[in-house]
This record gives sequence, structure tokens and C-alpha cells, in this order.
Amino acid sequence: MVDAVSGPPGKVTHAGTLVTSCEYCHKDATCFESRERGDSFAIQALSCVCKDGFRGDGLACYDPKLCRDSSCCSQGFQWSPEKGCVDTDECSLQVSPCKPPQICHNTPGSFECLQPSSSSRSATSSQSIQFTCGNTACPSGMDCINNRCADPCENYTALHDDWRATNNTSGNHCHSRVNWQGWYRLFLGQSSARIPDRCTQPGRCGTAGTLWITEPNPTQLNEIVNRRVCKSFSGDCCKYYAENIHVKRCYGSFYVYKLVTPNGCNFAYCAEMDTTDPGVFTTTPPPKIPAYTTAPPDNSTAIEGQVRLVNGGNSSCSGRVEIFHHGQWGTVCDDAWGMVDAQVVCRQLGCGRVLSAPGNARFGQGTGPIWLDDVTCTGSESQLSECDHRGFGSHNCRHHEDAGVVCEAASPMRLVNGTNRCSGRVEVLYAGRWGTVCDDLWDMNDARVVCRQMGCGTARSALQSAAFGEGSGPIWLDNVRCFGNEPSITDCSHPGFGVHNCHHYEDASVVCDVLPGDNSTVSPTTPRPQNFTTTRAPITNSTAPPDNSTAIEGQVRLVNGGNSSCSGRVEIFHHGQWGTVCDDAWGMVDAQVVCRQLGCGRVLSAPGNARFGQGTGPIWLDDVTCTGSESQLSDCDHRGFGSHNCRHHEDAGVVCEAASPMRLVNGTNRCSGRVEVLYAGRWGTVCDDSWDMNDARVVCRQMGCGTARSAPQNAAFGEGSGPIWLDDVTCTGNESQLSDCGHQGFGSHNCGHYEDAGVVCEVLPGDNSTVSPTTPRPQNFTTTRAPITNSTAPPDNSTAIEGQVRLVNGGNSSCSGRVEIFHHGQWGTVCDDAWGMVDAQVVCRQLGCGRVLSAPGNAQFGQGTGPIWLDDVTCTGSESQLSDCDHRGFGSHNCRHHEDAGVVCEAASPMRLVNGTNRCSGRVEVLYAGRWGTVCDDSWDMNDARVVCRQMGCGTARSAPQNAAFGEGSGPIWLDDVTCTGNESQLSDCGHQGFGSHNCGHYEDAGVVCEVLPGDNSTVSPTTPRPQNFTTTRAPITNSTAPPDNSTAIEGQVRLVNGGNSSCSGRVEIFHHGQWGTVCDDAWGMVDAQVVCRQLGCGRVLSAPGNAQFGQGTGPIWLDDVTCTGSESQLSDCDHRGFGSHNCRHHEDAGVVCEAASPMRLVNGTNRCSGRVEVLYAGRWGTVCDDSWDMNDARVVCRQMGCGTARSAPQNAAFGEGSGPIWLDDVTCTGNESQLSDCGHQGFGSHNCGHYEDAGVVCEVLPGDNSTVSPTTPRPQNFTTTCAPITNSTAPPDNSTAIEGQVRLVNGGNSSCSGRVEIFHHGQWGTVCDDAWGMVDAQVVCRQLGCGRVLSAPGNAQFGQGTGPIWLDDVTCTGSESQLSDCDHRGFGSHNCRHHEDAGVVCEAASPMRLVNGTNRCSGRVEVLYAGRWGTVCDDLWDMNDARVVCRQMGCGTARSALQSAAFGEGSGPIWLDNVRCFGNEPSITDCSHPGFGVHNCHHYEDASIVCDVLPGDNSTVFPTTPRPQNFTTTRAPITNSTARPDNSTAIEGQVRLVNGGNSSCSGRVEIFHHGQWGTVCDDAWGMVDAQVVCRQLGCGRVLSAPGNARFGQGTGPIWLDDVTCTGSESQLSDCDHRGFGSHNCRHHEDAGVVCEAVSPMRLVNGNNRCSGRVEVLYAGRWGTVCDDLWDMNDARVVCRQMGCGTARSALQNAAFGQGSGPIWLDNVRCFGNEPSITDCSHPGFGVHDCSHYEDASVVCDVQHPPLQPSNLICNRDKLQIRLDLSSMVSSGLNPLSGNLAVYNCSWVRVDGENVWYEVEAKAGACGNTLRSNTTHAIYSNTLFIYPSDNSSFGFPVSFPFSCAYPLETDTSLNVAIRPVLEQADGVMGSGSQARASMSLFRNSNYTEVYPPGQVTLPVGSALYVGVSVEDTDQTFAVVLEDCYATHSPNPHTPIRFPLIQNKCPVNHLLVSVVENGSSLRARWSALLFLFQEEYSGIYLHCSLSLCDQRISRCVPSCRSRTYRSVSSSVSMKSFTIGPIIWEKPTQ
Repeated sequence: MVDAVSGPPGKVTHAGTLVTSCEYCHKDATCFESRERGDSFAIQALSCVCKDGFRGDGLACYDPKLCRDSSCCSQGFQWSPEKGCVDTDECSLQVSPCKPPQICHNTPGSFECLQPSSSSRSATSSQSIQFTCGNTACPSGMDCINNRCADPCENYTALHDDWRATNNTSGNHCHSRVNWQGWYRLFLGQSSARIPDRCTQPGRCGTAGTLWITEPNPTQLNEIVNRRVCKSFSGDCCKYYAENIHVKRCYGSFYVYKLVTPNGCNFAYCAEMDTTDPGVFTTTPPPKIPAYTTAPPDNSTAIEGQVRLVNGGNSSCSGRVEIFHHGQWGTVCDDAWGMVDAQVVCRQLGCGRVLSAPGNARFGQGTGPIWLDDVTCTGSESQLSECDHRGFGSHNCRHHEDAGVVCEAASPMRLVNGTNRCSGRVEVLYAGRWGTVCDDLWDMNDARVVCRQMGCGTARSALQSAAFGEGSGPIWLDNVRCFGNEPSITDCSHPGFGVHNCHHYEDASVVCDVLPGDNSTVSPTTPRPQNFTTTRAPITNSTAPPDNSTAIEGQVRLVNGGNSSCSGRVEIFHHGQWGTVCDDAWGMVDAQVVCRQLGCGRVLSAPGNARFGQGTGPIWLDDVTCTGSESQLSDCDHRGFGSHNCRHHEDAGVVCEAASPMRLVNGTNRCSGRVEVLYAGRWGTVCDDSWDMNDARVVCRQMGCGTARSAPQNAAFGEGSGPIWLDDVTCTGNESQLSDCGHQGFGSHNCGHYEDAGVVCEVLPGDNSTVSPTTPRPQNFTTTRAPITNSTAPPDNSTAIEGQVRLVNGGNSSCSGRVEIFHHGQWGTVCDDAWGMVDAQVVCRQLGCGRVLSAPGNAQFGQGTGPIWLDDVTCTGSESQLSDCDHRGFGSHNCRHHEDAGVVCEAASPMRLVNGTNRCSGRVEVLYAGRWGTVCDDSWDMNDARVVCRQMGCGTARSAPQNAAFGEGSGPIWLDDVTCTGNESQLSDCGHQGFGSHNCGHYEDAGVVCEVLPGDNSTVSPTTPRPQNFTTTRAPITNSTAPPDNSTAIEGQVRLVNGGNSSCSGRVEIFHHGQWGTVCDDAWGMVDAQVVCRQLGCGRVLSAPGNAQFGQGTGPIWLDDVTCTGSESQLSDCDHRGFGSHNCRHHEDAGVVCEAASPMRLVNGTNRCSGRVEVLYAGRWGTVCDDSWDMNDARVVCRQMGCGTARSAPQNAAFGEGSGPIWLDDVTCTGNESQLSDCGHQGFGSHNCGHYEDAGVVCEVLPGDNSTVSPTTPRPQNFTTTCAPITNSTAPPDNSTAIEGQVRLVNGGNSSCSGRVEIFHHGQWGTVCDDAWGMVDAQVVCRQLGCGRVLSAPGNAQFGQGTGPIWLDDVTCTGSESQLSDCDHRGFGSHNCRHHEDAGVVCEAASPMRLVNGTNRCSGRVEVLYAGRWGTVCDDLWDMNDARVVCRQMGCGTARSALQSAAFGEGSGPIWLDNVRCFGNEPSITDCSHPGFGVHNCHHYEDASIVCDVLPGDNSTVFPTTPRPQNFTTTRAPITNSTARPDNSTAIEGQVRLVNGGNSSCSGRVEIFHHGQWGTVCDDAWGMVDAQVVCRQLGCGRVLSAPGNARFGQGTGPIWLDDVTCTGSESQLSDCDHRGFGSHNCRHHEDAGVVCEAVSPMRLVNGNNRCSGRVEVLYAGRWGTVCDDLWDMNDARVVCRQMGCGTARSALQNAAFGQGSGPIWLDNVRCFGNEPSITDCSHPGFGVHDCSHYEDASVVCDVQHPPLQPSNLICNRDKLQIRLDLSSMVSSGLNPLSGNLAVYNCSWVRVDGENVWYEVEAKAGACGNTLRSNTTHAIYSNTLFIYPSDNSSFGFPVSFPFSCAYPLETDTSLNVAIRPVLEQADGVMGSGSQARASMSLFRNSNYTEVYPPGQVTLPVGSALYVGVSVEDTDQTFAVVLEDCYATHSPNPHTPIRFPLIQNKCPVNHLLVSVVENGSSLRARWSALLFLFQEEYSGIYLHCSLSLCDQRISRCVPSCRSRTYRSVSSSVSMKSFTIGPIIWEKPTQ
């Protein structure tokens, strides 16, 4: 603070804003103090003045160097060169923003439109006063202060004159001599006061004549009113009238007054306590809340229906609710607003559970429209706009009724400098900075909240006086008052963040119990420090000061591992700092945990001895011992963080199996050549020392090639260049990759490139083959009938799990058949009573079989055997499994097996045989486009029949009848000219004309007769006779050593048998040729077993046992010598000897154990990671008893459930009592078990508990997977083509092993990622015609092949003309397809092309460019890779445009120069490019114009080179000694420097994200990741085309807008891109042209943004709620309507269900809700009523219609409302439980979670769905229980008090008295329900006025003579005798001195203080003596007080007091030590002050 220079009397020379505290001043302002005030008051006046060079009013200062325009100002303010940001006067605009007859009224930052009528609620009061400032009319509520319109509530002077009190009868003050100036606020003590508005008797208020006002102080906020002043004199209350004064009521419930000088002396203004004072001293002016405004739509980038929470402080999860509608944000009215509605908002924002739903504009009044009123949610809505409401804009509210929400957002906290994680100094995170908590009022209740929030045990102590050392930075919290049950410390009462009067020597700390399992080396019984004073306590030294990392506790990273984040030195993050791990006991198991935690695959090695360099900083872990099942390294056993006996030369390392790059160079195909590996970002060769066939086998397997043929040495494929990475490689032959073999280490060798090793591998079929075989299919064969063999199959040992379903007897499909469910170890059927489509849909969903087609009953699939498990099944359709549906109970039924229910789901390629004698004969029919149709018999023969019989799961094909032998079908004829080879998996895979293409009639319908396999249940034979006269072809019978069984499995399917109750462990069996067989254990290992686990979806492999560990199988042994690489999708893809070829017996059967989770679920929680713990055992779900239940047990549950950290382990059925068995009790976990059943326990079912002891957990919910939608950018439609005659192409199949739809690129040189496009169809490779072929189509090919981005899509057979069929033509892809065959095309084989039109593709294979001989990786001679060889570029035409392309392609910075004349030395080998002409924005140099590869007229002395900027972060530590070239020709570009520090993000180079976009990841500020750090994009030249690239890269659909000017907030960190110019075809933003990373001329106020189109497929428009309106659907990115042709109630039912509404009420036609616009998407919609969505119903196709918009269809659905539940009381034997209905409480304006019992802080509450439960022990005195008895019963009584939702001010609670009567003559409990009665008379608790207290300074030690009020002067060293007394008649209370201290200021909150009494005890017994404390209604103490701060300044004494109930507490403090003793039942009082005391200076 600076003293102001005095000017003329009463003036201060510094202009600025008057304030009451320097805290209000801006950081760039100076706070001035004036010794002279114009109003003659002898107290300081303060003002804020901006420093030199800054502009503003002192409260806000601006740097004109940074702010030159209004971009620095908030909305509604504009830039002034003199004053900075000033208010914009909207009312002075030429066109008024208000509509007549409204009157425009300017307000700060906005304006208000006032109605002329005085009755308007928004208009200013008729008493309101308006001031002018010069020629300007000030807004309502503002005055002209310092020559500007300002708010008096923020510009007042505080009057701390206790003599003004109305009870003061001494003194004779006079105000006639005071020159009043400005506005004043009155204080008495430190409490806000007001001028009395009733008669004040003369002789009070320290004067003879009192001044008071004749009308009440105003109640309306934000307006200034006149009040008449009365003079009370000579016994007359109003003897004279004084001048009128002005009064304003301020936010925060205090008043300010504009006082005037009274006429005559002996008059003074009175003051009385302000009863509206909230009790907290206000040090911060309240926010300015603009009045109502009718604002035009803003430019927000939000989307319709988006919500946000405003004014909620630092959290986006609390605040005023606002919703976006019609381009504008608006508020929600609080009528009917409650917890259920607020929960929908919390869910929509992803903010967890709702905590409260405050109304009455708790978070300030909003502006703009009020969009919603009478909101009524059911709780299941996904967004607020779906709730029932009056309609947007329809309301009867004002903004003082704005609704708010507080959600349960996480509140960061940490404990610092403690001995373990559960003790230390308390620090909280706010506004991005860590800060401490002041110890004022700090007690055990506060500590309990901290310990619970930190996940620690019981609070042991609540330490003060910086017991764990003084913190630094801000002090965030002070005067924290917790009840002890708050969820976080910030939920406790406190003055506000940053409001305090403390120093860091008062930092608060806690010591909590360390729960078992916490990694702590300190026992929790360590005593808390005892002997500390207000000075610094002994601090435990920490070897690791925290750094600024953004990592989280326990995170690991691998450092110095070269180019890979999956290898390096292990470092772990702890207590804010990275540290290393010692290699003692370090091994492969420990390293595997690290690899898993990082997502880096398997571990390869675990090197020690600081292999990756010695680390710095702390060594955090030593003696790490992992079991292998841990999810992170910190879960493993170790010595404790920081406990070790190591040095950094022992730092541990890890190498994980990140993709291990390898290539074969200069070979004749991709499977031969020189071996090169990628390491540290560079390709290098392998030396041939020790090189042999074992090494070659590993390379061939790693490359995905066939058998190794040879291992050539001596650079057989030419000498390589660059490093030699490996030498002395020694492989056994079965390693997964070459780097796993023994070798010297990367880069360690004694070789030259003439020793480079090579391999020649077998090329597997399909690899680089352009010749198709022409083997004809066999025609002439003889058939011999074979006899039918009957077989009985013994029952198997099912490995099913409880509740699993299957469909039996449905043919070859597992998606149709009789429904059976597994229960109690046995399969049983389901009765068809009430069975329908909804129930069947649940079965289809559970089985993953798509939509339901039918739900047949009457045992249509044959009668089952065994139990009938379910009957009267009633599903809603939303269940995840059939057992979740309502039913009579397992085994309860009234059915027989002839009523067994069935299901037919829409499985792929359905087929049926009709009219046959059994299920394996009949007319062949196939399902296509939802309709069954027949097959024409043209070309129909036995090969076709074999395919049908196999597909139907029948036996051998017997005959292939023609001529409708089984009767003529009806409906379409789907297939004709079917040509099968006989080995296709289904009929549709055979050659045919195409679905629906035929020249037949139904008299040619084809049929089959197949052998019926044993076990087929067919009990009914149709009466249709077997056809006799038909043409057939007979097949011979083939003998098989393995008769096929009746399984419905498919070829290659695997299963695990005899593994107990789990389908994820057991003997491996594989299905081949219709029969299950085993696998031999020769060579069987973990890699092979992992393939099985992956194929079964059973997670990781745990073991691969052999020797028939799961029992010997029977039947064939199908596989032997299985050798998998680990990347196969199924076991049959692995190398093996061939099916049936082996040398084994069944005692060698292989097995597998996979990591299948032991079944567990969490019930009744708020999300999937919280709730009551239930486990599945013996087929039944049961609970876990809470005996011994603690955080260790919870950690195991959370890990097993795949959730985050365990937050708490609640007991006592916190999530409701379960039912059924209690499976586990006395569970004792260490915390690192893999599942709960692995912990110690009594045994399943052994317990001594009841369900009221059911255990629960609350775990952290981990961020979910963000699924985005692929963009649907339309392809161009209007292209010109030349049509040739259409040729239908047929070709005999070749012998390729490719699969249907596979693609390959042929003739592209050494790369499999470029070449002629060929696709595999019907057994043969064929080409694609280039008609309409483009970049979008080619991108699909590149993605399908895994070849990255597309570079070009050449046509005209650029890669040579193909042979064989042309399969595809007119291909049209959207870009989102996963494979080429998914794109639109003319049909396979239908085309009008020749092979000279064959299409090609060039994809971006790994970086085919390098820079050679430069000083770093970003400079050197340019070389490109082509045809497998590196070659140079000629410098003809070489310039800076070319250099820019190279620099960008290499990932370097700006191009510096484009060098010519072989500046970095002459190259060798070919010269690939010449005459290169680039524009500068091409993605690669090969995309620039050039004559062609190898076409040139140059020599190597013309080799081109470049020099690029090396961006920060490039890891280049070695610089070659080659000097920089000097003499060369170059073109220079200007140099731009860029600096940026890398962060710890795990993003990848070029990744983009959208930030601050609200609830959507598809809108926000654009940020891009570069060199390890996120940065922004400047909006220069930013537009829709650039934004579309971002939307496409993120998968967010089309772009909607591209806002600039930091619309989504200003970013931080670097600005990476500027002048971005995209063409629109780029796949990522970094591909667009720009100035270079880090080169820009912008500030963050120019940050670019993007809003993309998130998908929303249906909406109802113009209805009166969300469940009615015009039906519109989203297609191709546009909303369109549905035509009402055929529109009926079935269609409406589908819409209502899809929208989540209730029953369909009507299906309206004729545009009942108004005509739509845009396309009409659907017409002739025909729904059955049970389809999942409207688009699943039958319709002609999108956009096909004959309608107009007057035919738009609409619906009206029921809006579902939540049912109201009555309250009730449960009298258990040991507790009383009262239940409240949450909705009814909230709708009544009550907060159901605010309750307490008769004892205020006694409440145990839990939420169970819509119910809120309170409970209390059935014990006298518990929580205020009263006990009375009569001759028969004992009666316990209590009262529950529930408080209003608006707890911002005092309000009476509603009471619920309740009683439970228990009979005296029995032990049985009385569980009766008694409805509580709302008894206001008995239930409302009376509240009297607060006890009055006074504090006095006495002259003597007898405390008999009091100094008069006012100044006292004493010599230094005098004894001060202080007495305190309380006016109270109840002698059961005692007054307790809490804290007393001295200051130089009358303000008790001043930060500089001298403590005398703390925590009820003297600070220094030599100086302070407490005479009486806690024994009566008075307290006395004395002190010897000397100077402090070496000043003879006056001092003030301050004391804070409390009242203590002596009946129940020991109120006299025990001060034998410094230990803080809590006083029970004490009531805090406000602090009291006496003084000043002036020291006498010694005489000189």
C-alpha cells in the first residue's frame, strides 16, 4: 500500500476507484491510502489506480501493448484508449434493441427493456431513483461516482463506529461537522449493520439526537430509493425531519447509504444489527447481475438442446442451468424443479450424481429468454430437452426464479510432507493452482471429511500451526466448518476461495489411519506432533520437491528408449515427481506389468544396470515383486516409496513388444531380400555372423511369409547403407520376432555391409500372384446311395454359465431354434405362455443375432427334455439377458414341453427347406431383403446340394431334385444359374446372376435331399408324399473315419471343454468337417493359447497346459505342431501339419486357461462402478457380508469390475438390502488379488450375517471409449463416362487361399501398398474398373489394407492391365466403409470396361524418403525409395516450393534453403526424379509434377538437397563431422523461430482435439499435437473447408461452422499453425498447407474453433412436449420428413419406443404439426410395431416418395411421469428407519438430503433410487432418542427435520416425528410400517435470539473496575485484565474462550496478528494467564503485553467465543499440553473486539 500525496484539503491527487480493501485492486494497479478524507472521518480511505502504462479503473487494468481493441473486453463492453474496457451503451444505438413500447435502459455489459407499466415485475420500482453523470443517465441502481456511473455496492466507505449502536447511552457525537461524501456501509463490531427503520429514543446511539428512517429499508435488489430521516430529540421520536437520504440493498444482504449532513448539532445516524446479515463478513463485492434482456440470438457454436451450468465458480458441474435453443442460450424456471430434473442435467453433462437442485436464482439471475418452465423429468432422459415441459419460451416466471444444479464433480486434494499418503498438510486445487487451508476453526470434523475424501481411514488428529511445514502459493480456504459427513472439504461452509486472514504458519494438516494395503513404511500409530507453537513445526525433509508435471499418481513412463515409448528406463510418478525403479529383484514378470500398464503388448526383456542411462531425481521403488496380475506397477509389492538401497547405476528398464518394424529389401517379392530392422528411428541391416536357417525362420514368420527356404549371407541382395543394427544373432527358430533372439545389442557389431544377411521365404498363396488357375469343375460322376446310420450321443458336460441361453434344433444356425436357458447347472426350456416378439428380441440381443424375425410357440423346433425353467415371461425389451425379464420364477410353470417357445433371429444368410419329409429335405428357400424366395434349378446339381446340406447342418447330400419336386413356391425367385464348387460355406457364396436376376418360373424351383444326422428331433411328418418323378443326380458315399456329430458349430470354431463352470478354460477342441476334435500339445505354448483366448473373447491367456490336464478327449485329433505368431484371429489360421495329420494320442491333448472374470456385479449404485457387491456362485447371485469389509476388499472389487480407484467401502447395506443367499463373510483381501473369491473368507455360504450388513463399494468411473461416427461427405454425382456394352463376367475359381472381399494391390514395385486394385470374389481375383474411381474409393482400399492415407487413385491401368474377370465397376464409396465390397457398385461381374481401364491405388506406406549426410535429421541430400531402391533427385528446377514439401513430409520445420549441386555430397545408385515442380502444399514429393521415376538427364553432381528447421524436441544427439557445405546455389526463405516445451501427453503427432465445446467432443477450440505438446491454430484464413478436415479427422460428420476469435476461450501454450489452407481432401489437418509449425503472427484471442454435426437420427418437431410432433429423420446429413401414406398406429408405436416415450396415442396425418421443409426421406412406411427404429420398417428407400409436405406424418405419445411414493417407517430390532420419497420432497421445496434428527449433526442418510432413508439406533439417547415405557411396550421417539431447498438464508425445517413401539415380553422385532404425520406444531423447533455477549478491559485483577469505552493509554509491559460475559438466563451453559489475539487494526480479519489464546489455551504461559474459562457465563484472562513489530501503534484485542452445554460436556479446557481438545455441543459466537490501547512512549 502506498500513501497518497496530499493535494488540496479533502482531495487525493490520485484518481481511481475507492475501495475498502486493497484486495480489490488489480495486479497491475497500486493501492493508495489517504491520511485526509473529505468527510472528516479519521480512518483510512483506499483507492485503486492502474500503474503507469496501463489503462483502466484500478479494479481492471489493461496493457495497451496487448489490448488495442475490444477483443480484450467482455461481451457488452468496448475498448477505450484512455479507460480500457468500458460499458457499451446499447440504448444509444441508432436502432433501439427494445421493441416498442418497451423502454431501453442501459446496464453494465448489457441493457434491459422496461415496460412503461408500473405493474411489470421487471420494471424499476416506482420509488427507484435515477442519477445522471454529466449528460449521461446512469442505469438503475447506479450513481455518479468519480465522474462515472458505478455501483454503490462496490464503491462504499465502511463506518466501524460501535458508538452508533442503539443500546449505547453514552457520548455526544455530532454529524453537523461531517462533510459526507459518497456512499457508506455501517458495521457494529465486524457485523453488517443498518440504520433503524423504527423509532430510536433520544439519548442513544452515542448522541443526544438520534437519526433514523421512517420507512423500512428496501427489500428489492438493484435499485436506489429515497428514505426520509427523522430526528429524535427531547423525548419526541420524530421532533424534526432531516434531509432525505438514498438507500440501496446489495447482493449479500447488506445496505449502503448516501448520507447527508443534518442541520443542527448533537445529531448522529444510528446503527442496529442487520438481521438480514448472513453471518459471514463480506470482503468481496458481489457480482453484478445484469437485468432481463431480450437479446437477439448470439453467435454461440452450441447445438440445439445443449445445456451448460453458469456462475458455479471453478466447476462446470454446478451453476445456473441454461439451455441452447434457436441459436440462443436461455434459462430454466424453478417451478416444479427438483432432484430428478437436475439429475438429467448432471447426466447430460457427464458430471456424475446430483447433489442439489437450488432455485430462486441461487447462482445469480440470468439474462435473455427463459426457455423452459414446469420441467418434469422421469429421470431416464438423456438430455433436458426430452423432459416434459410447457414448450420452449412458454413460462410465467422472472429471472429471480432461475433454476440451478450442483453435481458431484471431483474436488482435487492432496496431503503434502506427511509420512505416508494419509497424513500431511492439506492442499486443494482451485483455478489450476494448489493452495493451503487456514487452521482457523480447524477441528476433527474437518479432518474426517479430508480423510474420507482421500480414501484413508479414520481421522486421528486435526493439526494446526503448519505442523507439516508451511506451504507456498495461495491460501484457498479459511474458517472451514464441516459437520463431518460432507463428501468433500469444499462442500463445507467457508467464506469463499481465497478469502482469508491467515499466513502459511497457520496451514492446516491431518493425520488419518492408513488402511491395510497402502504402501506405507510408517505405522499409523505414530503419534501426532505435540510440542509445536505458531512458528514452523519440524518438517520431514523430502528428497523430491514436486515438479510441474501433469502426470497422475502411479503413472509410469519409459525414458531414453529411442523412437519408441514402449522401451526405456522405467520411471514412476509419485508425490508430484518422476523417479526411477531399482533393478533389485527386477524381472520379466515385473516388466510385463509395466508393458500392460502402458498398452505396449508383451514384455521382451527387463534389462537392469541402467541400460537406458542413469536417471536423476528420487529412486522411488526397490525390491519390486509383482504377481503379474496387477493393473499398474504401484500395485506390486515393494519396500515403500522412497525406501531403497540403490544408486542410479541400478535403474531398471523395460523393452515391450511394440510393433517391431522389419523389411526385406531388393528381393524378387515381398518375402525375400536383405533383412533390415527399424531402431531408434533408422533402418539398419543385420550382420551374417552366425546367420542360419533358425534365424531365417523367425524372419519369415515375423514377415507373415511361408516356410524359410534359405538364409543367404555376404550381401546376397546387395549391400545396405546406414547402421548395422544386429550381429551374432542366435535364434532357436520359434521366437516371435528377430529382436527376441540372442544378439550383441543394437548397434554392437564387428561387420561391414558386405556381410549383410538376407532370407528367402516361401510366398504364401495369394501373395503377388496374377495368374488364375483354369481347372474345370468335375461334371461326370456316379452316385451310390449310402445307408442311414443311427447314432446316440452321450450328453456333454456343459460349460455354460448361469442365465446363458441357446437356440436348439434351428438347423445350421445358432440364431434360431427352441429357447433353452441354463440354470443351476442344467439346460431347460421356456414355456410359450405370453411369449412374443419383445421377449424374443431380448434372446436375439443376448446371443448377438440381430433383430428378431419371429417368436414361434407350440414346440415348433421340437419338444425339449429336462426341466421347464421359465413361464409367463414378460420383457420390456431393454433387458440385457432373458433372466432379467419378469417371470414366475425358475421352475414355476403350468406347461408341458409341447408348449416350448422358439425364436428366429436375423442371422447372416438365412436358409430353409420347405415341404420336405424332415428338416433336411425340401424346396430350397433363402432370405433376402427381408423376404423368403426360391432358387431356380438352372445348372442345379450335386455340388450345389452339398453346399445347402452343409449350410443346413445336415449330412451328406443325397440328391438335387429339380422341377419343383417339393411343390412350387411363391414370392420372389432370388437365385438362378447357381454354380458351386461344393466347398463354399453358404449358397450365396457360389456363382450366380445376382439376387433377383433370373429367367425362371416357380415350376423350376430347386430342392435337396440330405442325410438326416442322428439326433435331429423331428417328431411330425408332413402328409405331403415324397416326390417320385423328378430328375436327380446321385452322389457316391464317402467313408469318413469320423462320423459327423449333430453340432451346430461352424468350421474352425473352437471350444474349451471340462474347465469347470467357465467356458474360458479347458481342453482345446476345434470343429472341422462337421466334428469336434482335439489339438495335440506338441509345440503348444502361450502364444498359441493366446489365439484361442482371443478367438473366444476370454481376455489374456494365463497358462497353456498339456498332457490332457483337462481330461483326454475322444474322436479325432485334428491339429498337431501348431505354431502361431500371435496375430491370428483364429486357431485354424496358425501353421500346423494339416487337419488330421498328427503323431499323438489323447493323453497329449492341449489345454488353455484364459483370464475370464469370475462373475460379479454391483447393484443399486449410481453408475456401473458403485453399488451393493454381489457374486455369482452355484448359479445364484448372492451378497457379501460387511464383517471385516474395508478398502483393501474394495480395491479388489474395483479392479475386477474394470473400474478405477476404490473411493469407499460402505457397510450396513448402504445400497439397500439384497435378497437371496449371502455367499461370502469375513472377506480379508490384501488388495492385490485378481478377484474377490481369491481373498481369504469363510467359504461360500458360511456366514453369521443378515442382509442389513450387505457390503458395497464406490469406485472411480474411468473415462469411457469415445465412439465417433465416420463422416458421410457425399461423393460427386455428376460425372461423364463412356459406356461400353455390359459384360457379365464369369471365371473359374483359382486355388487362392484369400477370403471373399479381400483386396490386394498388384505390380506396385516393392510395396504392397500401391498397385493395381484386385478383389477376391467367388474364388478368383479380379480387377476394378476406373469409371468414377477417385480418392474416396481409394482411401477405403488403403484403410482395408492398413496402408495409411491415400496418396493417389490412378486409372487407365497405370500399374499394368490385369487378367481374368473385371469384378467391379462404377464403385461409389462414402469413405466410411471398412472394405471395398461395402461400397455401392453395379454388382460383381457387371461392367462396361476393358482391362486398359483397371483402377490403381497408391497409399502412404512408411515414409519413402530420407535425408543423407546432413548435420541433423532435417537436412541433407534428398533420396526417395522406389522399386525397393533408394535414389536421388536431380536439382533441375529445384526451388523453395520443392523444399517445403520435403520438410513437411519429413516432419521437420520450415524450409530454410533448397540446395543444388550436390551440396551434401554426390549420391550413388539411380536418379529417380528430375524436373520436380511442386506448388508447396503437396503431401509428398512424389505427388509433385515430374516426368516419371527414373526419367532424367542428370548426373549425381546435380543431386538436390535441403535444409529445414529442426523443431524443438527432436531427439538428435549425434552430429556427423561432415562440414556444412559452403559453395552452393540456394534459395533462401525468411527464418521464423518457434519454441515450445513438450508436455506429458500420450497423444500422437498430428492428432487434433476440440476443447471447451461443452458436452460434445465434436465442437470446441481446435488444438493439434506437435512435438509432445498441444497447441492452438490461428484463425487467419480459417474457414469451412479447413474445419471440414478437422471434423473428418475426428469422425464427427459434417462441419456446421468454423468460428474464430477464440469463441471457445483462449488457449495456452504454443500456437502451432497459422494461415491454414486446406483443399478439403486431406485426411488430417497437418496435411493442409500452412506457414510451418510454430510460425505465426497471432495471439490466443485469434484461436480457431470448429462445430461439427453430431449424429441425432430422429426428432419430433413443433409438438407441445418432447413426445409429440412432426416426425423427422436424419439421413445423409439432412433432416427430412416422413410421408403419411400408409401411416398408422404400428408406425407410431415404433416412433414412440425409439424416442423413449410411452404408449402411442395417435398417428396423425396431413401435417398435423405443420408442414416441414427440406427432403421427404420416407414414404409407404409399413411397421409391425416391434421394430427397434423407423428405418427398420419396410419402405421403398430413402428419398423415394410421391408426396408433398402437406402429407407429413406426426405422432402423439404418452409422456411418462415418475410415480409418487408414500413415506413409511420400519422398526427393526436394532434400528429405526424412516423413508422419504425424493420426488415429493423436492416438489415440496425441501432438500431431502438436508435432514438431521433431534441432535443437529446426527444424521445417517442414504439414497436408494427415488427413496431417501434416514436411520438411528434403537437406543435411548442415540441422536436424541427418548425412551418411555408402559406395562406392555418400550417406545423410542425422535423427530426428523428436513430443510428447505434454498438454504441461502435462515428458514424453519419441516419436522417428521416418529416412534417405534417394542413389546416388553418378547425378543422378536416389530417390523411394522407406520406412516409419519406432518405435525407442524410439535415438529417445528423453536429458535430464540442469539445470546448477547460483551467484552471489557478492567483496571485491576479483581475485575471490578472497567475502563470506559474508547481509547486507553497504558505503559508498555502493563497487565491487561480482560473479562467476557454472556447475557443468558440458562445457567447450564458456559462461555468458552476459543481464540484471542491482538492486532493493529479494529478489523479482526487483518492478516498480521499476535496470538494470545489459541484452541482455548494460552499460547505463552509466561505472558498469558486464563483465570476462568468454561465454568460459567463469564470468562476472564490477563496478559502482559509488549510491543510487537517494534511499533508504538495502538492495538486492539479480539476474542472468539462459544457456548458449551455443561450437562453433557466437560467445558473447562485441559491445557496441560498443546493438544487440541474438542468441546462437545458448543455453539460458536461472533468475535468481539476492544480497543484501541495506546502505548505510552518513554520520555527522552
